[in-house]
Amino acid sequence: MQSPFDFDDSDPEDQDSRRGPFVSSDDYELNNWDRPTSRRRPPPPHTSTQHSVPQISHTPSHTLPPPPSDDFDFANVSSLSQTHLLNPPAAYHRPTSRSSTSSSLKDYANYSYDFDDYLPKDDEGYQLHTEESPINSSPNGSSAFVSPNSSSSPPNTAPYNNPYQSFNGYASSNNIFQPFQRDSDEPEIFNQDSFVEEEKKVQPSTVANTENVAGTEKVKLLNGEYYSFDYPVPKLLLDKIPFQGAKDLTEFSYLRYHAITADPKDYNPGNPFARNYIENYPLRQKWYPIQRETELMVVCTMYNEDEVLLARTLKGVFKNIKHMYNLPDKGDGSQVFGRSAWKKIVVVVVADGRNKLNDKAKSLLTLLGCYQEGIIQEKVNDKDVKAHLFEYTTSFGIGKFDYSARDNTSAHCRVPLVTDQTIPVQLMFLLKEKNAQKINSHRWALNFLCPNLRPKVVCLIDVGTEPGPDSIYKLWEAFKDPQVAGVCGEIRAMLGRHASANDEISLFGKLGLWIVCKLSDLWACVRNPLVAAQNFEYKMSNVLDKPTESFYGFVTVLPGAFSAYRYEALQGDPLEAYFHGEDMKTDTEKPAGVLESNMYLAEDRILCYQLVSKPHSSFLLRYVHDSFAVTDVPGSVDEFMAQRRRWLNGSFFAALYSLIHFYRILGCSHGFGRKLLLVLEMVYQFTSIILSWFALATYFLIFRILTLQVINTSIGYNVGNVLAVVFLWIYIAAAALTFIISFGNKPNENKRLYQLAFALFAIIGIYMMFCVIVLTITAVQNIMSSIAGQTDITAITYFKNSTFRNLTISLASTYVLYILSSLLFFDTFHLIACTLQYLLLNPAYVNVLSIYAFCNIDDISWGTKGALKTEDSGSKKAANVVAGTGDKELLLSEALSDPDELYLKAQKELQSSGDGSKKSDTSNIKQSLTNYAKGRTYAVLFWLASNFALLVVVLRTGGLDDYISIHDQTETPGVVGTTTPAATTTATLRKRNYDEKTASIFMTVILWIVAAMALFRFVGCVFYRIDFFVRRRKHRRSGVYY
Repeated sequence: MQSPFDFDDSDPEDQDSRRGPFVSSDDYELNNWDRPTSRRRPPPPHTSTQHSVPQISHTPSHTLPPPPSDDFDFANVSSLSQTHLLNPPAAYHRPTSRSSTSSSLKDYANYSYDFDDYLPKDDEGYQLHTEESPINSSPNGSSAFVSPNSSSSPPNTAPYNNPYQSFNGYASSNNIFQPFQRDSDEPEIFNQDSFVEEEKKVQPSTVANTENVAGTEKVKLLNGEYYSFDYPVPKLLLDKIPFQGAKDLTEFSYLRYHAITADPKDYNPGNPFARNYIENYPLRQKWYPIQRETELMVVCTMYNEDEVLLARTLKGVFKNIKHMYNLPDKGDGSQVFGRSAWKKIVVVVVADGRNKLNDKAKSLLTLLGCYQEGIIQEKVNDKDVKAHLFEYTTSFGIGKFDYSARDNTSAHCRVPLVTDQTIPVQLMFLLKEKNAQKINSHRWALNFLCPNLRPKVVCLIDVGTEPGPDSIYKLWEAFKDPQVAGVCGEIRAMLGRHASANDEISLFGKLGLWIVCKLSDLWACVRNPLVAAQNFEYKMSNVLDKPTESFYGFVTVLPGAFSAYRYEALQGDPLEAYFHGEDMKTDTEKPAGVLESNMYLAEDRILCYQLVSKPHSSFLLRYVHDSFAVTDVPGSVDEFMAQRRRWLNGSFFAALYSLIHFYRILGCSHGFGRKLLLVLEMVYQFTSIILSWFALATYFLIFRILTLQVINTSIGYNVGNVLAVVFLWIYIAAAALTFIISFGNKPNENKRLYQLAFALFAIIGIYMMFCVIVLTITAVQNIMSSIAGQTDITAITYFKNSTFRNLTISLASTYVLYILSSLLFFDTFHLIACTLQYLLLNPAYVNVLSIYAFCNIDDISWGTKGALKTEDSGSKKAANVVAGTGDKELLLSEALSDPDELYLKAQKELQSSGDGSKKSDTSNIKQSLTNYAKGRTYAVLFWLASNFALLVVVLRTGGLDDYISIHDQTETPGVVGTTTPAATTTATLRKRNYDEKTASIFMTVILWIVAAMALFRFVGCVFYRIDFFVRRRKHRRSGVYY
């Protein structure tokens, strides 16, 4: 790429024609750099040192004098070109066929460097380098002198054996890179070097050219405001790149660093200066002579996840890019990807806070080439740096994970890299200075990077979530329908610790791997019932809820862990409403209330509603069932409750928001049929909210009615009554315990008490299943005895029995529906392995989670992600230096050191023991400016009062029974004041009949509502399968896209 600083100052016309969009008319000669330094200067990218490749002859070139030495007196030089100042020691101009003049010394890659200047003479690594390295066999005597056109040897799958592997005692890199085993059903990639050769033809000016290379002390601000420069990648990394000639392209040989002082919050229509600044930020895709069009941007948000979770996500993303690269060209122009897929996809990793970044995850990014320690700046022009952005095109892949080294006690790397059968990936790493939660990370991606790159589709993934081999492509494919604004795939729970879904394996090994995975999953479900229950819940949501909502056009939540959006649809009101949740937390003039704050715990639900109800649009949200991603689920009660508290409160209040503003959908551009479907879905959502509000009372009533009805069965009155009383007290004790510990006691502080509550409700669940079985057997026996001798027996005869009818409807609307819907999607493992665990924990789901969530609606935190502390990295703040005619230059960080040393250090960190995490400092967690205690009190009181009222009406308790008895006595003449046995018996019989009648009415209403909702979901599920098949075939044939 042509640099705005890389022009011939002797030719004014050439200067104007080569000026970049940010270049001013200032003189860019860097003068008066008289500040002495003893630091090692960063080496530029080296050419290959493999001497097995024959040298290629070149035409004679101009002979240039050697560059100035370290003790050169810069103060006595009036003008020096930038390249002279950027030369590290022992740099010599290489022979080249290009003409060289005194004004064309901008070709930084045309110099070769003696690596001895960067190695300590008394170091063992230096001795190894000087005595044993084949590099020293160069005939010209230079330890790194190589012809510029000599290329690396073909990709070698053997472990990398470099001469610096013992440098400073670091571990060998033999465990970092592993041989590659190609997937049997994946096309083989031939001639990997063609990536580089094709790019050289398309972008000829990027060959051996850099935009703004950092010097040893200073670097110039682009246009006086952009702190962006290129920094050479480590030689050890460059030598492992599998593409010959990659060192001649800037994107492979240089890492670009940006110290960002802008704030994505300022990107709005009312701030044209900020919009122009962000839209013209010097990202590489915009600076190529032929700008690269970004079709898909994959945003991976992380907090403090380790290197294994990060590698899992990146492995899935890389495998999807490889899948899109292998797509055949149909010849009709409908194929967007193919061989150019890697240039149309940008992968962005956004880290939420520099002080929380896992050290091992940082080391993995360093080995991939997308991060270098030491070049980070904290201030630019007295402005705080808000984020650090690194750009690099990596050529490495992620190998097979080794779970045997999970404890990190050995030197074996858990995340090996591969170099064979890989394709380039445009990788960005955006490191936020402060922790500001995931929504702020999305803001950086959608309000800072997207306005510059202008991607058509944005895919959001949480680090730790691993997409399937072609899952991201299937999400993108759904956008061929121009009405689709957002899509999501299936979220699968990670059960057993087995191989990744993206691991390459032989054809015969796939069947064996499938069996091993299923056995591992089964054992995980047996060992941890909580994980099994969550897996069952995830599966039923994926085969019932999501397909139904997709058919009607409004998926209530596209999970941020794995979803994709059309960027055009996001712009305007949807993004403004989405980021309002972050803005209101810092608004001290009009602080948000408790209801609004909880609503934005599920801001993705707000975004979904805003997309469907966007004015003058007819956007829909879809679910893609064959696109999946695997993610970890909480394995302990405390983690589970902390997660579900946010989910329950956020989803409940966000659903209220969508219902209150439902009228907006009627004003959109949807057709009459679509509006009718959306109205039906809103009725369904309203019913769901009502049931969830009264879930506490409803579940207790069903429990109480079942236990009392058992008394009239073969168990007998005495035994049945004793069991009913015992389990009633267990239920009350469990509910009371949950209420007590929910006020002011966090799950991580009282794990045992919450586990006790779960255990007590599991006992309740066992007894309720026992009651259902006994009542079903008794009902069938009664029916058989009553129809004995009859000849015209039909199904209606059985349904005339109320008990049998109610039980049949309840079982059919739950378990039968689960079986049919699972068969419809050919997924039945969860029915076998997880159903029993879900039934046992279902009472705790309803009671413990609901109580804890409502009792903590004043807690609007996201768990541990609350620290807003900025850590001291030890790097030097950038200071302005005036030079020449007022050019702005900045001092580089004092922490800057040899990139090869940093590379080896990252390798050692990745192989070391420990998890690489950093301790949280809870004392720095930002406290809410608003007191939500009053709002919580009112909400909990109203919730309990309404549920208690339902209990009183159905059970005639709480004094209602006495009031009715007294009222009946006053209505009967001559009965007032009498207590005869006949009157007592009559009142008892009347109360029993009333209780049975009320219970029967209540059970009938509840069961028919549940049955109607189940039928609604099943019908939507069936029509989704038909609609999905028709739409996919339609858009695949037509090739409709945007």
